[in-house]
Amino acid sequence: MRRFQGQYNPDGQSKRREARERVGNKCIRCQSPSVPGRILTTHHFDGNKANDSWWNLLPLCQVCHLQVQGKVDPEQPFFLEHSQWLKPYVAGFYAKKANPPLHITPLVKEKAGPRLIYRIGMGVRPADQNWKRQLNRLIEENKPAINKILLDFGVPLLNENDQPISLETATKTP
Repeated sequence: MRRFQGQYNPDGQSKRREARERVGNKCIRCQSPSVPGRILTTHHFDGNKANDSWWNLLPLCQVCHLQVQGKVDPEQPFFLEHSQWLKPYVAGFYAKKANPPLHITPLVKEKAGPRLIYRIGMGVRPADQNWKRQLNRLIEENKPAINKILLDFGVPLLNENDQPISLETATKTP
């Protein structure tokens, strides 16, 4: 069994709470809410308590946490297909570990094929113009936080001039 390393970050508690909230405060493995005997915890997938990357924080109930912690080591090759709930975390682990590191680059100057750049959009009913304005305002006000989340998940972002947005520029308020 592997040993855990590192110390919890000063803001780690809030990061772990955010990870649990992001999945609706339920265990990602068994879908149990936080109840006595199955209190919701957060497992550090790579064993490093100082690593609060999204892919490293697995919201699990106590029962699943003990089972996963005792049996799943991302450093050990696994030859069967992973469970659906674990796949994004495994992908994040290997993307960050790749040598050379994986880097996603948007194709902005490609002439052939379908356009591969899309703005995020949502639809509202024509009669809901106030709701549309409120959504647009909230998106604009929270743009730095939204960009950071998308970049943390490896989504390539472009500005209005088709230039890549970095993590440094993504969190700046316009």
